[in-house]
Amino acid sequence: MVLMDNHVRRKRTYFHKRINQSKNIQFVRSLFFCVLIGITSHSLPYCQNIGNGEGQFSLDDLSFNLEGLSIEISPEDHPVYKASFSIGKMTFGFSDIRIMTKQRKGFHNTEIQIGGPDYSLDLLHLSIKTKIPDVITNILADLKKKRISVPTLGLTLIGRAMDLYYQDHPSHPDSINILFDEDYLSSNAYPFNQWEWSFSIISPSKIRATSTEKFIMGKGLIIELDLLNWEMSGYSIPNPDQNEWNNWEIIFDVNEVILQFLSQLNVELSDSSRNIAFSLRRGRFNLFDYTIIATPDQNLEQRASLKIGNYGISLRDINFNFNIGNGHPIMKDGSGSIILRNLEIKLPEEIYAQPEIKNMVEIIGIYNGLIKIRQLQVNGELGKDGNGKIIMTLNTPFAHIESLIQIHTNELGGQKRHYEFHNSDIKISHLSPGLSEAINQWELETNNRLPRSGDKIILKVYGDVEKPKIKGLH
Repeated sequence: MVLMDNHVRRKRTYFHKRINQSKNIQFVRSLFFCVLIGITSHSLPYCQNIGNGEGQFSLDDLSFNLEGLSIEISPEDHPVYKASFSIGKMTFGFSDIRIMTKQRKGFHNTEIQIGGPDYSLDLLHLSIKTKIPDVITNILADLKKKRISVPTLGLTLIGRAMDLYYQDHPSHPDSINILFDEDYLSSNAYPFNQWEWSFSIISPSKIRATSTEKFIMGKGLIIELDLLNWEMSGYSIPNPDQNEWNNWEIIFDVNEVILQFLSQLNVELSDSSRNIAFSLRRGRFNLFDYTIIATPDQNLEQRASLKIGNYGISLRDINFNFNIGNGHPIMKDGSGSIILRNLEIKLPEEIYAQPEIKNMVEIIGIYNGLIKIRQLQVNGELGKDGNGKIIMTLNTPFAHIESLIQIHTNELGGQKRHYEFHNSDIKISHLSPGLSEAINQWELETNNRLPRSGDKIILKVYGDVEKPKIKGLH
């Protein structure tokens, strides 16, 4: 009888152990399911039913590595098209992954920390030879269309006004002034308030626009509108059907790319709140020695290029709070910076030679179509009180700019905020002769005088961020 009782007791003990193990496995499974769904407002009732407990998960490293990739394509049937692609080394992965969760009655907390994605790339090269629409010709056509936008619009409006005048009178107007005097047109409205072109009525079926000395291409150029078939002719009327194609070689090189993140997410669900806190502890993106070179038809004079020595973005301790069902995420605090060094843009000779482009870049002291920025650096910081600060430095061959922008935050109730500039200034110095002359001309035309201290222009900025004001200007 005793032996029988012992046997039954052992079976019951074994049976209860299996039940407890099954419950533990079910609890862990359910708890981690709550981790995955914990960021939703509908998960709390489910999580409340799984009981109390804690769980954690960790993974030190998860990565992918690639080295020495090289691809070349050269179709025999199409010798114009060639491509090559290579990567020295590339890595992608995550690290320091930690998930911790706690469950109590009426309360659920999940904390997730993830290092990554971390990405690095060394020696990327891409070369393509292909046939594409002639970009330079299309750009030149667009410039020509903008040049003649005033006369073409003016001729069109005059033609319509002449039709209306003929409907109201038994004769055609012999002068555009008649159309102005009788309010068929307005001489104070665009395009008739522009001084680059003058307009005249040649006959009841023909009107003419003639360029003046203020037109960028010079005076005496003529565009005419034939009212019988409504066709324009004359100076630089682009052919809309023109669509040239050229052989282009495009080379893309990157010496190094770095991308790194470390972030943390905290989710708290309770009977009274649904809170999510996100923290980007650090983030980094860097691009070193980036180059794009595009050459049409092996014509080096028409080559365009873009070069960047270093471009980087750095973020640190950026914190967001979000209450589910009650507004939008709010950025509490954080800091970051942007840096750009040794930017060079080389314009094709034919584009640089266009008067609109050449005059603009030569005003700021740029010649031979080579635009340079030595360094641009922006540092920003947002405090826990909601006030922010931005410090910027721009160093170029045509100007040196330093700015301190401070933004003050006022609470308007709820989650609404009002932002104002506070103790902010912009200092401009080392102006190129052309840019300095352009500023002086603007001051004369607008009857303004930019505040100065010695050879520096100092602009004091204040007021609403959306409608900023500068002290001393009207």
